[in-house]
Amino acid sequence: MKFPKWYHLIDYLIIMLVLFTVCLGFSYLLEQQNYRWQWYRIPEYLYFIHKDEFYFGPFLRGFGVTLQISGIAIVLCAVLGFVIMLMQNSKLITLRFIARSYIEIIRNIPILVLLLLFYFVIAAIFGVSRFWSGVLTLAIYEAAFAAEIYRAGIG
Repeated sequence: MKFPKWYHLIDYLIIMLVLFTVCLGFSYLLEQQNYRWQWYRIPEYLYFIHKDEFYFGPFLRGFGVTLQISGIAIVLCAVLGFVIMLMQNSKLITLRFIARSYIEIIRNIPILVLLLLFYFVIAAIFGVSRFWSGVLTLAIYEAAFAAEIYRAGIG
């Protein structure tokens, strides 16, 4: 059944009304707390100027490191995921078993547990830095999903 255009407009208006009501309720609850928000403190965490030089604050530096980790992990994830997909499609049962085991094990471990395992155990044993520990954790975790996506696209 095809609905008229005004019918969808009513849906959008109802959604907007619900969102407005939720925001209004949230605003009322915050107002009841009598908390003094200290918004003036935020800029010191974003940037600071020392001797006429501009420096990024901790939040922006952390955001930059997050982008670096994510960018490198995406590349490694694509390569590792492709290799795992090739192993899954192999005629050798050993390679298929290794690939399937890797995917099932990694997909069933929460990423936070995997990150803690890499940072405190594997990185400590092999002397890997914090940065590369994060990169490898993300790449290995996401490669399991990427391999499934590649396999579904090819198969």
